[in-house]
Amino acid sequence: MAAVTESVSCAVTMSTSYASPYVLARQFSTLDHLTGGRCAWNIVTSWALSSARALGYDDVIPHDERYAVADEYMDVLYKLWESSWAPDSVVWDTEKGVAFEPSKIKKVEHKGKHFKLSGRNQVHPSPQRTPVLFQAGTSKAGSAFAAKHAEAMFLNTANITQAAKVVADLRAAAAANGRDPASLKFFPCIMPTIGRTEEEAREKYERAVVNADPVAGLAQFSGYTGIDL
Repeated sequence: MAAVTESVSCAVTMSTSYASPYVLARQFSTLDHLTGGRCAWNIVTSWALSSARALGYDDVIPHDERYAVADEYMDVLYKLWESSWAPDSVVWDTEKGVAFEPSKIKKVEHKGKHFKLSGRNQVHPSPQRTPVLFQAGTSKAGSAFAAKHAEAMFLNTANITQAAKVVADLRAAAAANGRDPASLKFFPCIMPTIGRTEEEAREKYERAVVNADPVAGLAQFSGYTGIDL
């Protein structure tokens, strides 16, 4: 999508529960270079037991602990993205055959409760360094995480009143973290059906309705909520 557009940005979902911080930092630095600074990361902590077992874990990390892990995860990433390479570390000196000044590239040493790392970010500073950070958690722990880290929030609220409360609460929490509350942007969750014409879009929508399965929807809701319907 980024290769064939000039102004569209792409937010990619990756989980702090299953992706190595070092690998994720490298991937997003690379994506940021390739997109010219148009990539974002949708931060999730992953709640599904099926995902945990598919990836070799016996169970999901408890909810609040997942956000504690994610908080330290972000500390590691900020070190790799923001402090591993100095702003003037890229020299591109073809005469001397030097691309980067080694003395300006610092090895990150991190030894915390959940993560241990000794290494440099493998990719030189990308246009954004740190990609735009999306988040969708609205639980107490998720909101606290968003107030500290998120630049953009998905809104999946039932009505305007609920949306207004979520926005107000998160802006207040961001301000309490010393951030500009206006810097936190909110994106309502919409699922548009598009086409070259209105008739084509309507035909697509009607085909989707025909193929929708209410029982599958109830099963998905059961998975989200833990309530057996």
